[in-house]
Amino acid sequence: FEPYWGKYADKYSFAKMFCVCMLICGISFGINIFTVRENGHVMYMLYTVLHAVATAGINSALMNIILDVVPHELRSDALAIKNTAYGFAGFFTTLAASPFVAFIQSRGNSLFGATVYAQQILSLVTFVMMIGLSIYIKKSIIDNKYVLLFDSYSICEFRRRL
Repeated sequence: FEPYWGKYADKYSFAKMFCVCMLICGISFGINIFTVRENGHVMYMLYTVLHAVATAGINSALMNIILDVVPHELRSDALAIKNTAYGFAGFFTTLAASPFVAFIQSRGNSLFGATVYAQQILSLVTFVMMIGLSIYIKKSIIDNKYVLLFDSYSICEFRRRL
């Protein structure tokens, strides 16, 4: 799907593509909230397809935003910072979510008397975060025409494009 996302970004922008992909990713997690044993084959397939489509665009957008905005001599630093942030986010998310997953599973996949899987609750949290991030990107960055600037004195800053 990256060629399609590339055409979309060429027409609109990588920031808009990133926003749309985050929204699609949020929708995929929204579908995963309702995935249970009885409908798992269909719902998980929908989740997987939408998530793959969104991830292709998200990875491409983040890479190309860096390549578009960051000066050539700072690109490797910017990519290293991005990848390091990804690693830390994944690690600390796992640390934060693992006790909750263990808690739900230790109670026989039951929360407040209802049968629920920990993945459904985590998908709900992710759904809210992805939709919220999409709205934030749209309202604060795209609508206000902010651009991310890199220079040799500061790692990065946002400035409003006039």
